[in-house]
Amino acid sequence: MVDSGSDVHTIIVSVEQWSAILRGVETLIEGQVYSLRGVFEQGYWRFNSEEFSQLAIYTSLSRDIYSGDLTDSAVTIELTLE
Repeated sequence: MVDSGSDVHTIIVSVEQWSAILRGVETLIEGQVYSLRGVFEQGYWRFNSEEFSQLAIYTSLSRDIYSGDLTDSAVTIELTLE
């Protein structure tokens, strides 16, 4: 979960994806779809990118939502085994 100040964003990842993220593998995951003034934008979560930071959340129209590290105070990680 990421609190961007104006909204809270969440994503669910598989055990395999989380393992890759922790190993530093660049990982791109499609997140929720955002609607802003009637325009729908696909959300993306990019982990471990050389061009971004450890975590970047942005939309298909290049709207930046969050960029930072997994250890930032805005980031909360909840692990659930199913």
